[in-house]
Amino acid sequence: MSTDQLLHFVVRNITYNLTLTGYLVTCYTNNPSHLWLRWTSTIPQKHINTKMVRGAPVGTYIDQCFVVFTDVEQNEPGDTFTHTFTLEPWPSCQRRWFYFWGTVGGAPSPSASAIFTLHRPFYLKAYSDPGTGLATLDSSITRFNMGGTWESIHDFPDGTPYPAATSLYVQIMSYTPAEKYWAISRSLLTFDLTSIPTNHKIFYAALHFKGLGRNDTHAQRPQIAVFEANPASFNDCIANDYSCFGSTPLTNVIDYLDFQLDWNVFTFTQPGLAFIKPASKLAIGLREAKFDAPSIQPTWHHVEVMRFFGASRDHWDSNNWPYLIVQHNPPGV
Repeated sequence: MSTDQLLHFVVRNITYNLTLTGYLVTCYTNNPSHLWLRWTSTIPQKHINTKMVRGAPVGTYIDQCFVVFTDVEQNEPGDTFTHTFTLEPWPSCQRRWFYFWGTVGGAPSPSASAIFTLHRPFYLKAYSDPGTGLATLDSSITRFNMGGTWESIHDFPDGTPYPAATSLYVQIMSYTPAEKYWAISRSLLTFDLTSIPTNHKIFYAALHFKGLGRNDTHAQRPQIAVFEANPASFNDCIANDYSCFGSTPLTNVIDYLDFQLDWNVFTFTQPGLAFIKPASKLAIGLREAKFDAPSIQPTWHHVEVMRFFGASRDHWDSNNWPYLIVQHNPPGV
């Protein structure tokens, strides 16, 4: 194999991860190399060149060139198979064209990748406010009836809201004797999306919820998901909001064994995205998805608890506050 052949690299795959102000772009190569990502926001110029074989023209091909560009070096030191590039800031709704070039063993490589293009959508990170009369709120709402029937717990319209609690609870608690119940908790979160223009299309949304604990004392394997919510107002959580939740998940369902004592991501499905409206306020609910939402009575013999809980906007550590990521584009993009 010639020295020139040893200097070649091939880009095998590319992944993109949106950040709050830009993109993380990662590519993977067949050989260890050190790469730069060359990008431009100016449409590359096209030139028609003649293809020559043994001195005779045999056809034409299109060559593209960047008029102005910026080079970004990979984050990893040395020659690597994985190459990560931090492209920040990258303004919303800007399209960029880019390709990769680099070195192998410190020597310039004759290789260069194809030209790729990527558009950055509008990106909103919204926090749920703590309540107490502000524009939005988050709160757990619990229906108590110690020793009550499933119906008296599950179907009763009112509960007790806790808008100032530092944690949000999704739980079902049983009592003694057998098949008697103590409490069900559901949690309400609301977000201000009025900054999203009315004519924009929302194509991605995800709730990030910091898990702080979980319990499953009778091995029932509860589940948690995000559901539609229609509270009485967006200023205060009231008793009747206990019954404001829908029963069809808007997101993926997270099983008890998969619930993290860290960040849990609830990604909205395509039907779930239809519930999110631009230029409006959004109310959603965290609810137990295996028993509470479909109204399937758990079988318990005495005092048991199934519980998920995580940080609310009132949590002392602002790094733990729940937040919603929304990506959206203007018409025609």
